[in-house]
Amino acid sequence: MKGLQGADSLPTFLEGTLRGLTEQIGGGPLSPGHISIAGHSAGGYQGIHSALEGAGKLADAITDVTLMDSDYASVHYASTQNWMFKGSPGKTVRIIETPTQLHTPGKSYWKDYFDKSVLKGPAAKHGFTLEHAAEGEKRGQYMTVFQHTRLMKGGENHCDILILAYDKTHNELRDHHPLRDEVMDDSALSVAEGAAGNETYGKRDHGVLKDTPPATTAKPADPVVKASTTKDAHADAPPVQAPPKAAHDDHAHDAKPKHEVKAAAPVGEIQPTHDHAGHYDRLKGGVDSFGNATDSIRERQRSAGDDNHVFKNAFSIVTEGTTLYTSAESMQTAGTLPRGTKLHVAKVHEMPTPNRKKGMPEYMARAQIVTPEIGLEKNLWINFSNLGGKPEAGAVVPFGNELSDAKDKARADAIRAELPKECKPGQSKFKWRFGSNFLASFHGTALDSSLMSKVNALMNWAIANDMVVDDIVIGEGMRDPRHAHWMSVRFWIARGGMKMIDRSLFAKLKDGKDEDGNLWYKPGWTDDQIIANAEKLYAGGGTGKVAAEGYNFGDSRRAPMRLESGQGVSAHCSGHAVDVGIPWRDKNNPNSKAPDLWGWEEIYHQFGLTRPLHKDKGGDSKMQEHWHVEETGKQLNLAYEDEKPPG
Repeated sequence: MKGLQGADSLPTFLEGTLRGLTEQIGGGPLSPGHISIAGHSAGGYQGIHSALEGAGKLADAITDVTLMDSDYASVHYASTQNWMFKGSPGKTVRIIETPTQLHTPGKSYWKDYFDKSVLKGPAAKHGFTLEHAAEGEKRGQYMTVFQHTRLMKGGENHCDILILAYDKTHNELRDHHPLRDEVMDDSALSVAEGAAGNETYGKRDHGVLKDTPPATTAKPADPVVKASTTKDAHADAPPVQAPPKAAHDDHAHDAKPKHEVKAAAPVGEIQPTHDHAGHYDRLKGGVDSFGNATDSIRERQRSAGDDNHVFKNAFSIVTEGTTLYTSAESMQTAGTLPRGTKLHVAKVHEMPTPNRKKGMPEYMARAQIVTPEIGLEKNLWINFSNLGGKPEAGAVVPFGNELSDAKDKARADAIRAELPKECKPGQSKFKWRFGSNFLASFHGTALDSSLMSKVNALMNWAIANDMVVDDIVIGEGMRDPRHAHWMSVRFWIARGGMKMIDRSLFAKLKDGKDEDGNLWYKPGWTDDQIIANAEKLYAGGGTGKVAAEGYNFGDSRRAPMRLESGQGVSAHCSGHAVDVGIPWRDKNNPNSKAPDLWGWEEIYHQFGLTRPLHKDKGGDSKMQEHWHVEETGKQLNLAYEDEKPPG
């Protein structure tokens, strides 16, 4: 929401937008007529709040405010009420909610500002009276009028307030996004119609009033600028042609950054048997024996997200007395958060580790947090290592898309039938947490929100179903390209026989150092001396596994690696991989406390994930990692109840 921050931010935002539009279409300058703003979910709540607080001279040009399933905080309701009492008549407020957000105590923030029993006091204070219209009317197939209140002064309807209940499947998880899609045409086609617009709101089907010929569809008379703050957490970037695969780029870690939308994943039929001991469960067509996609989409991966929209799920504080900070890189402020505090992450940021000593990570991650008591305006941050979580008792933790897809429900049931009978769902004592080296973003590139949503769903499901024997640790997310380069050169010199090294580049390195300042060579050194120098770098620790490059092909910073071929770029540097060590319950010895780190790959596939370096795929043992997770093309419906308020 950077474009809608501060006083007069809305006029500035719209002036820039309209100027650009004028340059594209020609003609005279454009200016706002009537403005409608609509916000869905947690992204919409902050957008509505920012737009109204920064409306400035355009405050009275705003005629319609629509809030769709946005009860993640109260500030936008306060801003909407404040706007409603001011300016000219003819305003409308629409609030559309699923039953959970409409009725749940402590979550239904709208009631504090727009419930008819609450609204009477502030209305009288501003010189208004209230009239109440009929309730219970059906609007379309799935909506019902819950409340219809008119804010009156001098016999004139100053603001018409319509609250609709949306209930399509009796399941908030499944109805959260269809709710938005159901009413956006009504919002767009009733701008500045005032009370008349609310009489027909919700009755349109793809822009046409039901039982009304297309030619009679109402349109606003004046020019309209619609400032929409609707946020679809699963929207993909537009497709861009991916570059061809480089030679020798077959390893999972070797993913070069791609910028193409995810294609649909292959699907297959559920096979009668699932015995794949000792080999990877992958059938012809890239599916496993349960019918789920098995292969990483790293070769056609779209660009990752930004540092404002990485996480949609809720978190818990897993340490006692968590320190609060006043900004992403400042020192602590007064107060702490107790263990167990529930919160959402609005923004992520990396910073140099303060007072860093040998052995400590160069960078650490911080998160801007939001709780019912801590709004975005307080700008409070905590260290990521304080965060973790586990599903609440009785929480709905779907197994893939089983709630919305009958075929996926069959796949889920088939996998579930093979889970150990010793599991006690809902009784696990374990949690998931972030490791000290975890970075959610680095220099503006962040982990893919789709990847992290799937990983969160996987971890919560594993814990809810008592399928782990210890805490789950998310080890590494984003990787500093400098560090990735250092690890890759270290491996290929010390342990890889210099297969990916261009020896001719050693003599071209200034003082034998690469552009990041790492020493790899001195004039006169033999191969043995070059290798010994790199081997010393393992003294501080290291798995000895192959490490991918941090710099793209053609980048001079790759030297002494081959510049145009060879080792590809780590998916950790593009935001499309994360390291998650899951201590699975052993299928063959379910009562053992020893984890099966390589087991249950079919569960990853059910969540649209894969471990491309799984040992059952064979190959060099140095390239096998049970913790490295990437996405398949399977998309999940993840509109969970705890979807976050993003920044």
